[in-house]
Amino acid sequence: MASLESSSSSSPVNFTNERLDMTASLSGSEFRAPKAGVYVIFWTAGHYVNPLHSMLLVNEIYVGHAMSDENDGSNVVILRLQKNDNLSVEINATAYYKSTIISGYLLF
Repeated sequence: MASLESSSSSSPVNFTNERLDMTASLSGSEFRAPKAGVYVIFWTAGHYVNPLHSMLLVNEIYVGHAMSDENDGSNVVILRLQKNDNLSVEINATAYYKSTIISGYLLF
């Protein structure tokens, strides 16, 4: 799991506060799948302005989104990824760092 240490209005989101990454697959704004398989990816984005849209991309292709109006916006996806597929989260406005996270794990 990773989160922001400061707010960001850039796209893609640069996750700077890594909590647990046993495969060294997260590097700032991108997660690289360490091996082929089915993954569960969860992300949430907090906001300073209404609304905030966040999008999950795999190899720069849109695969999911979340929107927040008054609270944080979250979503979860299950994806079949190939080794070295690149995941990133893009946002349309400044995110609140304490509630903007990404987390994922390999199912099989």
